[in-house]
Amino acid sequence: MRRDRRKTIPQLSVCCLSSAPLTRTAGILRLFRSVADEIVCAVDARVPEHELEVLHEHVDVLTRCEFDPSTGLERHLMWLFRLCSGRWIFRIDGDEVPSSSLLTALPRLTNDPDLLQYVLPCRWLFPDAGHFIDERPWSEDWHVRLVRNDRVALRVPGELHSNISGVEPHRYIDFPFYHLTCLINSQAERQAKAAHYEAAQPERETLPGWSVNNHYLPERYQRSPSTAVPEQDIQLINTVLGLPNDETLRKRPRRTPPTAIVPLDEIDRSWPLRQVDPSAYQATWTTVPHIGSLRTGETRRIFVGVRNDGTETWPFGDQQPAFRLCYRWRSTDGTGVVGDGIPTRLTCDVRPGETVIQPMWIYAPEEPGDLTLQFCLLHEGVRWFGEGPTQSLPVAADSADAHHKPVENV
Repeated sequence: MRRDRRKTIPQLSVCCLSSAPLTRTAGILRLFRSVADEIVCAVDARVPEHELEVLHEHVDVLTRCEFDPSTGLERHLMWLFRLCSGRWIFRIDGDEVPSSSLLTALPRLTNDPDLLQYVLPCRWLFPDAGHFIDERPWSEDWHVRLVRNDRVALRVPGELHSNISGVEPHRYIDFPFYHLTCLINSQAERQAKAAHYEAAQPERETLPGWSVNNHYLPERYQRSPSTAVPEQDIQLINTVLGLPNDETLRKRPRRTPPTAIVPLDEIDRSWPLRQVDPSAYQATWTTVPHIGSLRTGETRRIFVGVRNDGTETWPFGDQQPAFRLCYRWRSTDGTGVVGDGIPTRLTCDVRPGETVIQPMWIYAPEEPGDLTLQFCLLHEGVRWFGEGPTQSLPVAADSADAHHKPVENV
């Protein structure tokens, strides 16, 4: 029986980005029906529209979206999360099955007021539905999947093979979900997938000398026998695996399927790795202290004021787009840049039009000399915002007193 969602904010949203076969997706999502207040599903627009009928009875929010296989589902994650209205979000993929222990625990887990995230183990099924690989690195495949629907907790890098970034406080819990890929795809299909991923992101390792893409080929790399899956979980897995031939899911009243397709350019507004418009690279330094002088190797913390005059929010911490406070050392004779500084991360989001006061670290060069310090904002790996304020700054030879760099960027 469905809960009345008109009276309260949903406690738990379950979301999925899926493609064919949608009967399997429907079977996975209906497992959450008794514990989720809202189920959200976005479907690859390449799936024929009439096939979405199988999802209608099991999904509260259903949409279609453009999908580029070369960039993976990670490109869509922030957009998908923004479709969810629950206080907590649990993400499941169309080739994953929750354990019975996880389904039982979800209502209790989402009532903990002291946590932002839960980290769950992914168990890779192989060679059949009754066994999972219980050795490194498969056994160390943990994912943030249950997360508070909050800007602080929902931090997504957006690159291939990435997940929600870990934010404390979080808790590791032994309530697994099962990965079906080694059962539903042939070895040849998995070899092709591994090769594609390796080409897109070469030399990414799970363990030293071990490509992350080796996970897809246990026939080649597994060394120890697989471990038995609990009987109650085998039943769930077999139910989902049998659904493509289960006509009961299709015997539902037909509803008018959605017709609009969300284009990639709209999805990319939430993608951290999107190409930023040049209009974003505008800033004003409102407060810059006079530093006076430094000694070689010295670290100095200062406080600056800066205003976001552009069109993009500058995200805090290590999030993308990686907008950072920074500086450059220039020669006093105007011949050019002597060296680039070490960036400082922002401590909070800075929205367009906002002015913030921020701590910033300045690291003196190792060689003495008369230099010019220029303050700049930086989009790491992309470009400088432009030229900020400057001040002459002599760097003197260090004395016997040592200056140490801070342990953390705070």
